[in-house]
Formats: sequence, C-alpha cells, structure tokens
Amino acid sequence: DGAEEKLLSKEDEAKIVTRVDMADAKYVVEDHRNGDAKIELDANKRQFMGLTKEELMKYADDPMWVRLRWFMFVLFWAMWLCMLAGAIIIIIRAPKVIVDLTANFVSTSHKWFQLSQNRSAEYNDYFTWRASTEFDPNNNTAKPPNNWVSTLNEPAWNLSPVREEFYLHQYGADQADLNFHNPAVVKQFDAVLKIWMKAGADEKAMEEPRVGRGIDHKADFTQYSYYQHKYTADQPALDELFSHWSHLPEWFLLERNTTSLRPVSTAPLPASDARAALNSPEPNVELAAFSMLMPAAPVLTMDQLQTTDNDTSTISLLSSLSLLRSDASVEHGMYNISATPTVNSTSTMLACTRWKIGHTGYVSLYNPGDHSEVQVDDIVVPARSTLILSFVPRTS
Repeated sequence: DGAEEKLLSKEDEAKIVTRVDMADAKYVVEDHRNGDAKIELDANKRQFMGLTKEELMKYADDPMWVRLRWFMFVLFWAMWLCMLAGAIIIIIRAPKVIVDLTANFVSTSHKWFQLSQNRSAEYNDYFTWRASTEFDPNNNTAKPPNNWVSTLNEPAWNLSPVREEFYLHQYGADQADLNFHNPAVVKQFDAVLKIWMKAGADEKAMEEPRVGRGIDHKADFTQYSYYQHKYTADQPALDELFSHWSHLPEWFLLERNTTSLRPVSTAPLPASDARAALNSPEPNVELAAFSMLMPAAPVLTMDQLQTTDNDTSTISLLSSLSLLRSDASVEHGMYNISATPTVNSTSTMLACTRWKIGHTGYVSLYNPGDHSEVQVDDIVVPARSTLILSFVPRTS
C-alpha cells in the first residue's frame, strides 16, 4: 500500500537543514480516526514572566540598587523644582502687559456719539460740534466751519445729518474727536484707565503727541503737514491732562507696595548732597541763573536771594529769568543739554538749549572753569559766569 514508501530520498533528506530543536516541538493528534496530527514548534520553551517575589527581595537590599533608587528619586524632584523655578522666572521676567491707548476719538457708532448726535443733555458736549454759517450755492449744502485738514489729508469736519452740525475728526470721518475740555469726558476716560488697571495691565501708553513739528514746505494746502495746527495739537492744557492721568496708576501701585517717582526729579536726594548744596559758602548766583532754564525745578539758597548794600541786581536777575520759565519754549518745547568745547582752550562749558517751533528759543551757557574768559564762536563768556541768549528757531 506504499506505507513504507518515502517521499524524499536519503540524499534529499541530507540537504534539509532543520532550525528547530525537536525537543521543543509538541505533537498534537487531533482526530485519530482521520490520522491528522499537528506539530507546535517552541511549545515547550519557557516564557519570561518577570522576576518572582523571592528574586525581587534578593535585590531589594543590594547597596548598588539602593543607591540607584535614591539617585533617581533625588533627580526627579530636583528636575521638578528646576522646572517650577523656571516657570516662576518666566512669569516674573516676561514682558509686561502694556495697554496702548489713543485718547483722542471714538467711533461714530459708539453710544457716546449717538447720544451726543441726538443732543442728549449729558453727552451734548462730548464732541466738538460747530454749526455752519455758509452754504455752497453750487449744491446747496452747508460748508464746513473752516478749512482744517485731517491727518488723512481730508476735510477735518463732517456733517451729521441728525444734529445738522459738523463734528471734528482729525483721523477718519468715522472717528469723531472727543472734547477733553469737558470734565465729563475726562472722568469717562478715567474710568477706562481704571478698568484696565484692575484687569492687571502693568502700564499704559499714550499715543505720541506731535510736539515741535513744523511746516512741511513741500506740502500744499490740501495736506495736513502744510499747517501748524495751533488749535488742535500741542496745546498747553495737555500738560495738566497728562499729569492727571499719570496719577491714576498710583492707587494701584500702593496695593502692590510700589513707590512711584514721577517726575524723576522728585526722587529723594542723599542727605550729604543736600547739605553740601545748602551749606555752600559761595552763593554762586551764576549757577542759579543757569538752572533757571534747566528742565527740573531750580534749587535756590537763601544766600543767593540776599541783597548787599541795597544791591537788588541779583534778585532782579533771578526774577526776570523766572519769568522765562512760563515761556512756551520752556514749558512745552524741547531741550538739549550738552558739554560745549571752547576755542583755543581745554575748558568745557555747559550749555542748555530750550526751543519750540514758532516761538523764541533760549541758550544758556555756564562756564564753571577758573579761566578769566573763554571764547565760543566769537562769544566771550567770563569765568564762572552764565550767558543766556535768545534766538528764533527755524521752522524746518
């Protein structure tokens, strides 16, 4: 019946390479009636199931493993503390929140403008309104109150069909200028600043004022830079308004136990420097005269204000110079302080310049040296003297 017949010859059997250990093979007979059998390879191999409890206890007290466990424990918590410290440093040193505000206008869709447009009693003067006195005969429409130009080189007045008056806008026609001459508007903006400070804002930044900008001679009458804008920019009342707003954050700084020094000249002076200035044996009236044009408030001593032999020239000098501090160039203008070299000498003088476009400028020179006189571009300044000159700054 061919039961003893082999499928392969002995030579072919020798060529077969077996890679399975037959000791690991398992023979499974399924159904003996059919003569089927199944061979499971690697069935007797032992599967790794991890260390037993006895094996773990064997290494638990091993010195090397004890040290390794402590090292990993300390390393984990050290890295955790480092990450915590890094997060704190990032929070502290991260850029603060600065609110950039343009305290000048609101949208024409704002509630304030809508109420003012309808002549609501409380909001009637929230904006700058002007009635027209002339009509254009060509199209029978009202003419603007004047020829002011906005920063977009467009007419700065726009007619409200509801109120039938023109409102001022130095930016877009949909951005009506607020009237900060009205105390109610200032109070409303105070509330806005307080809301931001309570929300956690660290600083507030106002739009840079256009101070000291002259006329652009290349522009024509339809452009904003053609005009000086004496009535809409660089107004003296801005100093008081900004000073008022700069005080608002102080209440929030007190809650943080923070001291605010504003202006910087209010910082306390060392007692030794103050005593030295007050107890100086020399009145040094010339230095006091020079300080009259300095940005900070001048510090005068009683010796500088005393008269000798009915000589009132010193008081007259300081009084006349104190009047200069109310000049527009000193109050609202720009300044520059620098050391000025002299001609044919190694001496150096201190110069302070105050100016504002369209107003008289002033130059104050102080010679602190002991030379009898020094010469600066044909200007003679005696030793320990102050020379104050006036000039008219250029508009370009």
